[in-house]
Amino acid sequence: MTILEMHIKFKILTDKLDTLNYPNFEPEEIDELLNMSQERFIKQRYGTTNTKRSPLESTQKRMDDLREVVKNGQLSVTTTQTIDNKENGYFVPLPADYWFMINEEISLWFSGCNPTTPASGELEDQTTYIVTSGTISFHGASYSVGQIFTTNVGVLDYSGTGKFVVADNKRVGVRAIQHDDYNRVIIDPFSKPWPNQVPRLMYESDVELLTDGTFQLENYYFRYIKQPVLMDISTSVDCELADHTHLEIVDMAAAMALEDIESQRYPTYSNELQKQE
Repeated sequence: MTILEMHIKFKILTDKLDTLNYPNFEPEEIDELLNMSQERFIKQRYGTTNTKRSPLESTQKRMDDLREVVKNGQLSVTTTQTIDNKENGYFVPLPADYWFMINEEISLWFSGCNPTTPASGELEDQTTYIVTSGTISFHGASYSVGQIFTTNVGVLDYSGTGKFVVADNKRVGVRAIQHDDYNRVIIDPFSKPWPNQVPRLMYESDVELLTDGTFQLENYYFRYIKQPVLMDISTSVDCELADHTHLEIVDMAAAMALEDIESQRYPTYSNELQKQE
């Protein structure tokens, strides 16, 4: 439906066409009710507060309901920390339109299968290494445990007594944890950060990805539900959700309107809403 068609359907559902008993809703009021219903619809389909108590992607219908507001994100992980970071934690700012998380992965560098630290001048060309102990100086920069450096053509000398090995790169899952569990997780050998699964916390508008200091994070990949565009009949902004959801959103908006005006039809209409998928 277009936004105009949704307005027309809303008026049909909230009025008795033969008597016009109910108050006339202004276009701005209808827009507001539709946007409130759209927000409620997304939150219900994402969680389990819907009538079927079924979460996102539990059925094909649930997958299709929100497919138009599912987005991918890819962000680089900064190697610097602030005073707000947990130890070995790194902030990544989420997009401005972020709403709810669906899936997360992270690419990282970790100690590879080659345990040998080569002598200065014997590094492999265009190869990434990760420091495993101490510090080393390479090409004018200093590197400590868990940090990586990559050799350049003809630049194969380093200094320092630190140890390092060839680094491997892989993409692994990210596990959400609660702040209440943080102190337990970081010392639990079966739950603490390691190169096969990275815990993360939420902090303001950022995610905080946690390491144990022995590996370096690279790119954060995530899939999320974005905030929907607000419908507006004055500028012809339509609902961006899948077309099959539009009538359900209008139904919810009509129910909210009938409740607001204390219509006797509200209980009956509310019962009809319970039959929605």
